[in-house]
Amino acid sequence: MKKKIIIVDMVNGFVKEGALHDEKIMGIVDNIKKLIDKKRDYDLIVLEDSHENNCAEFASFPVHCLKGSSESKTIDELQYVFSLPNFEACIQKNSTNGFFALEKANLVDGDEYIIVGCCTDICVAQLALTLKIYGNDSDATKKVIVVKDAVSTYDNDYHNAKEYSDAAFKLMSVAGIEINNLKEIIGE
Repeated sequence: MKKKIIIVDMVNGFVKEGALHDEKIMGIVDNIKKLIDKKRDYDLIVLEDSHENNCAEFASFPVHCLKGSSESKTIDELQYVFSLPNFEACIQKNSTNGFFALEKANLVDGDEYIIVGCCTDICVAQLALTLKIYGNDSDATKKVIVVKDAVSTYDNDYHNAKEYSDAAFKLMSVAGIEINNLKEIIGE
């Protein structure tokens, strides 16, 4: 059974700097670290938002995480994962849905996925839903888990983090994605 943890977009451009960052997202880092420490038998995949200057996504979102910029790099607090024995890959993605980057890299071969990172209602939800649907389409049992207290989204005047996260959790749950707290997953 192939088991994977996918860390979604824990990059400077969403956590520390740039048009779409929210420093409150740093609040999930300790839970991500605890999960990684307790689930050493899971392969680790890191997704990094990384766009060209003319990215089509910029019609919907402000310019962010340009390829090669500090915004597109994983935050310092999680850089250590690249040297862990269970680290599998770091994949740059050019859209909100990391599934397509994973598919191009032939990394959608897991039986169980645990997803952490940001943004709950955009990149995390789209990846989780697509992984689940991909499994359903091929009649494969793919377990997809989102760690509720290890995902976060940005908060501003037009994007209420709690409201959007709650809606995303409901949508994912209806699709058969497990929404669990860290303690439920690591058994504490």
